[in-house]
Amino acid sequence: MSAVISIQDVLGEGGILSRRLQGFRERPQQLEMANAIAAAVNEERHLVVEAPTGVGKSLAYLVPLLLGAVDQGRKVVIVTHTIALQDQLFDKDIPLLASCLPVEFTVTKAMGRSNYLGIRRFGLAQERAPTLVADDPTVRSLQRVADWVPQAFEGRRQELQPPVRGELWEQIQSESDNCLGHRCDHFNDCFYQSARRRAQSANIVITNHALYAIDIMLRKQDAALLPEHDVLVVDEAHHLERVAQEHFGVEISRQGMRRFLRRLVGGRGSRGLLPSLEGQDANTVEAMATSLAAASDRFFDEVDSWCASQPQSNGRYREPALWDDVLSSDLDQLGQRLESLASNQEREDLRLEAEAFSFRAGALASGVRALLSVDDEDLVYFVEREPRRRQVTMAARPLDIGPILETDLFDRMGSAILTSATLSAGRDAKGLEYFVKRHGITGADQKVIGSPFDLSRLMEVHVPGDLPLPDDTGFDEAAAGVILSQVDRLGGGAFILCTSYRSLEALWRLLAGPLRERGLLALKQGDSLDRATMLERFREDGNAVLFGAESFWHGVDVPGPALRLVVITRLPFPVPAHPMNEARSERLRRQGENPFTRFFLPEAVIRFRQGCGRLVRQEDDEGLVLCLDRRVIERPYGGKFRASLGDAPWVTDAPSASQSGADG
Repeated sequence: MSAVISIQDVLGEGGILSRRLQGFRERPQQLEMANAIAAAVNEERHLVVEAPTGVGKSLAYLVPLLLGAVDQGRKVVIVTHTIALQDQLFDKDIPLLASCLPVEFTVTKAMGRSNYLGIRRFGLAQERAPTLVADDPTVRSLQRVADWVPQAFEGRRQELQPPVRGELWEQIQSESDNCLGHRCDHFNDCFYQSARRRAQSANIVITNHALYAIDIMLRKQDAALLPEHDVLVVDEAHHLERVAQEHFGVEISRQGMRRFLRRLVGGRGSRGLLPSLEGQDANTVEAMATSLAAASDRFFDEVDSWCASQPQSNGRYREPALWDDVLSSDLDQLGQRLESLASNQEREDLRLEAEAFSFRAGALASGVRALLSVDDEDLVYFVEREPRRRQVTMAARPLDIGPILETDLFDRMGSAILTSATLSAGRDAKGLEYFVKRHGITGADQKVIGSPFDLSRLMEVHVPGDLPLPDDTGFDEAAAGVILSQVDRLGGGAFILCTSYRSLEALWRLLAGPLRERGLLALKQGDSLDRATMLERFREDGNAVLFGAESFWHGVDVPGPALRLVVITRLPFPVPAHPMNEARSERLRRQGENPFTRFFLPEAVIRFRQGCGRLVRQEDDEGLVLCLDRRVIERPYGGKFRASLGDAPWVTDAPSASQSGADG
């Protein structure tokens, strides 16, 4: 029946959705995107499509997929970055279409295994509980989990509210390397296995970027987490490169080593595995683990001291054997002892637990050797540190994920659709070439959908002409004065978007007091509230001022009058000294390219568009973008930023710092 229903019949004027939803009307941009997706899927081609806010991109890809691929029996996987979008698709958009389209289909979510309770492992944790004090928080949490299990919907951690501590969940989560599979007494009612069965049979599977990246790597080893599929949709595709780099690389950390050894030996409310194991080797393994913990701390202290001794260093290292390898041999020996200990266990579940820790010890040893050898020219090696928390992380990440994605994903996929509100470094399909090359999806169709909003009417961009440049002395004080004057004029309702936490803290110190004196709620990223709670308070207040850094430039949706001022404190160029950016610059120079024009400028333009895009989220939103970086009007490259906002008018007569002070 669905063959006689067209996209126009669903999304067009007088169509199915307009009759079903009050206020729904035809959007030419949505129809344009839907038809482009239908053509790409039908012809088994890849498509990169930018769809600005207001287009309704989720319906624009769901409708052609349901009327085409799904109705023809092809399996679809949809990948998003945020849980919010997954929930929107699963709880709102897909049920809506299921209720009004004559297409029978099933849909499910696929999440990482650690999100699901392991029933057998929970039983093991309960066995250890009698050794703890009766009123211990761990015992109380275990009882709360026990009360939840009989009525658990999918057995996911997110269903438990309030959530249990991470240290406890690690002991009871489902894990792959200690799974009994069909031999497990709980196989039929296992939450994770049930989720896998649903994914195998569903027509549409919704998952996240991280799990999909892991699946790509596992398929190279003839394994997979996700079912085979014919069509892939990557939504919020601007996150894909970063997520892939993180999962295609190698990483070890002080925190990770401590967590591994704590789960083995115990501590922080965890009894650990070793006391449950039989055999004299258990004491030997415990002594080895204790010694390894001390060696690990010494190792990471040395790495940390190396970073601290080079204040101008960005943490990148290029030479092998900078630090003595005091870990990999001991980790290998620990793994061997655990394997021997596992063979002495009469209980199969305990044997599997010991074998899992043996495998992890070996994997950690391999990671240490890889990070100290510095022998892969395609990887960038660096150290990240948080001095206040004594956290040290060593990482090696691929500089270029394009060849990996091209070979291991796009070459084997029938049709892949990559979409987001902001992908182009310009305002036309030519601007997508930067994204296409970086992601290895060469040969894909490319399309930039126009905004459905009249930005010439809804948005105005002000640039104070006499502010100091962002790196000049006095910029923060002058910028605070301009911000406060505009907040006074508009009565609040502002996002102040900073490119670094240093800048955020500086403006917070200057503005938090004056804002509170005016009776305005001031919120700062990094304080006790998480991002979701901050946004909720911002929306509810209606006149709040929020200070945000990187994560507030994109993926944040505040429609309506609660947000009427977006402040861009400086043009968001990538930090040149970051190890990955430094390595990319070096490669471009070797290739005879200009790093500024080929990397830093397009990245900054895309991020600038994302930041400005926070302002107009629906057709009756309107407000002001205040750009405090006068390079946007003075430097030749400023035209790229101005052109990226299309018809939005630019003015340079905003109140200057000389007309207003941060003290009000």
